Amino acid sequence: MRRAYYPIVIAIFSVFYLSCKKDFSRGAPSSGTLDNVHAYLKIIDVSPNFASIVNGKDTFNILVNGKKINGYSLSYNVMYPYAVNPSTATYTTTYAMVEAGNNKIQLAVGVNKPDSVVYVTLNENMIGGGRYSLLITDSIMKGMKDSSKIFVRDNYADNSVIPSNIQTTGYITIRFADLVLNDTGKVDLYSYQRNSALYSNIRPDSITNFVAIGYNYSMGDTMYVMRSLPAGTKVNPTISQRTILSKIVIDKSVTGTNITPIGRAFTFIYKGDFNVTSGSKAKSIFTYIH
Repeated sequence: MRRAYYPIVIAIFSVFYLSCKKDFSRGAPSSGTLDNVHAYLKIIDVSPNFASIVNGKDTFNILVNGKKINGYSLSYNVMYPYAVNPSTATYTTTYAMVEAGNNKIQLAVGVNKPDSVVYVTLNENMIGGGRYSLLITDSIMKGMKDSSKIFVRDNYADNSVIPSNIQTTGYITIRFADLVLNDTGKVDLYSYQRNSALYSNIRPDSITNFVAIGYNYSMGDTMYVMRSLPAGTKVNPTISQRTILSKIVIDKSVTGTNITPIGRAFTFIYKGDFNVTSGSKAKSIFTYIH
């Protein structure tokens, strides 16, 4: 996955989650307190064509060193662990805890049984206290040769992201990933409230670094994924003049009144099949909290 670096402006964000399964407590979620003995892993399935790519099923488990870590099966539009508890609509732990060091991560049907099938194997060195996201995309098979396309460090808490000379109160950190791999054009992530692009000219199969930004949590927004403007465009067109590929409404009331995301980090993902216009695998945008 190519890295992209672009300037951004102040925006407003809230929290969404991918699906509404109720099996929330199983697995080995972290307690929120990091240590150097363990590493921390989040898995997000945004591969609309996974079954055909692996010549298998759409539903699978995640094994780390031969042990299943997910409490429910993963399939398209499913994330483990959840960032928001579907039963209570409150934030909870967002990473599964695994041993630090060299880890064999497998996507498999079954768990060490004669009829088990391993689709993908990744060998990753995970540092103690490090947070990681495994983004399962349509480039999953290429990921076995170059896992940087799907296995990314969630370094949103590093000093390089949040400088020591700024106050973290009133800030969040964000990044953006374009994972609609059968698209050929670049896209912008655009804020209606700010009337400007947060990220511009992002290529398919790209993810930006995290950047800390100020925001006003008391307001809502609508985020658009738009086709990038041609190079040299001097006049900034209105939204109605832009090619809108997807949008998401950020409602200030989504997270309730007892929780604020100050100091939290968010990844925005443009996902799906570019050629599908309706249904769960149509191109769309969502965000998850770290």
